[in-house]
Amino acid sequence: MKTPADAGTLGRICAALGISPAKLLREREPESAGLRAAPDADVLAAMAAEPRLMERPIVVHGDRAAIGRPPEAVLEIL
Repeated sequence: MKTPADAGTLGRICAALGISPAKLLREREPESAGLRAAPDADVLAAMAAEPRLMERPIVVHGDRAAIGRPPEAVLEIL
């Protein structure tokens, strides 16, 4: 949140997670609903501009990544 990732970095994180950018959106954020059907580039740009739209925490280790909810999911990539 303090140092937001740019759209390119978010795209690489999504690739490491094996998910589309829309799957990285937080479901509880009202703005997310309108982005679910948007093109990937639009979703990535929105998350770069408003990091609170993105599910977090995300841990990146090498070329792999995991969403830290539940926290045990991170252990799979370490």
